Amino acid sequence: MQGTTFKYWLVLIVPGIAVIAAGVTGNQDGKDDRAVIRNVMQKAMKGGIAAKFAKGEASADERAQLITLFTSLTGTKAPKGDAKSWNEKTSALLAAVSANDRNAFTKASNCAACHKEHKGGLAPGKN
Repeated sequence: MQGTTFKYWLVLIVPGIAVIAAGVTGNQDGKDDRAVIRNVMQKAMKGGIAAKFAKGEASADERAQLITLFTSLTGTKAPKGDAKSWNEKTSALLAAVSANDRNAFTKASNCAACHKEHKGGLAPGKN
């Protein structure tokens, strides 16, 4: 019985402590934000879901995926540049997809405008 208790301790308690510790220390160096931004760019923008949405060809599941991805993006800090601008740009993406507004999305998804002001520090050699 004692061996079973130890296994539960390892499987349940230790990971729980790790999660709490991660929450307490927070995202002090922005690495988590960079990972979220990279994920959104790869799946939504480079992955083609955003383009399908802009053309009106995205399925309901793909639109839901964009909403999830852009929701995560709005919770990040700008890699560089003005935080207010970053919040406006990321919120505009989410609002357009949430409202199923392709025209607003096309305007909000101006890659060059966002990258010029905010892209940086994602990974060495990957900017």
